[in-house]
Amino acid sequence: MSEAPPAAMFIRKLEIPPGAPWDQWRAAKLEAAHGAPLPTEEAALSVKRLRHWAPHSVGLFAVAYIRRADDLPAELSAVVDGLTVRFRFAAPRLRQATLKRQAIALASLVFAAVSLGLAGQKALEARAANEALLQREEAHAQRWGAAARQRRRDAEEQRLIRQAGAEGRGFGDLAADLVWLGRAKAPSVAFERVRWTAGEMQVLVQGPGAPLLTPERPLTPIDQIAGLQAWRIGERARPVVKAGVVRPSVVEDKPRLLAAPSERGP
Repeated sequence: MSEAPPAAMFIRKLEIPPGAPWDQWRAAKLEAAHGAPLPTEEAALSVKRLRHWAPHSVGLFAVAYIRRADDLPAELSAVVDGLTVRFRFAAPRLRQATLKRQAIALASLVFAAVSLGLAGQKALEARAANEALLQREEAHAQRWGAAARQRRRDAEEQRLIRQAGAEGRGFGDLAADLVWLGRAKAPSVAFERVRWTAGEMQVLVQGPGAPLLTPERPLTPIDQIAGLQAWRIGERARPVVKAGVVRPSVVEDKPRLLAAPSERGP
């Protein structure tokens, strides 16, 4: 009877046919990877033997899975068949380095065994074949690791873009807003800081009066910070159509002045 594992961990039990201990381990790890509930780059797994190896006996193993994105501890415990089992999950880089060391060690053992059984040219050919196989496996592991890291970076970038409310906007929107802000700035103020989020800007200015000369976008005072005034500038006006071409109004239209030049002072 097994108690329920932690909510963040999924556990399976595996029965492996009788065989050498290393063959049972290899079969258990292959079955654990093949039966993973999530893609390999999203899940980490740990395999533990539940019963000591004995000749002509079925091997009993437990495999635990966790999501890499859950940022869980490197070690978790669960009770399986009345036994407390500690599952350890290596970080992706550490796991890749461990797999590489195991592959090198296995290749060395295979080569040693082949060298003892073969002589001369056959031994050299077997060594070259093993080295080529190891190089292919290492290249495959590097490609897999690079693709998994790129997918995680892309997912994180998309999450940050959605969090900032800037999904569907590009650098051109930011550049157009900054060009407009430079043209519409009042000469009596100086910008200390500009923050752009999804078309809306927050500016921290030094100097009297409103920071803009034009009424094209909503302007709201927010707060004073260390003697400077913070303002919120709303989203720009919708694009206008000229000669059948859509052009941003903040770039094509000349700013309209809030007051006549004589009323704004020097």
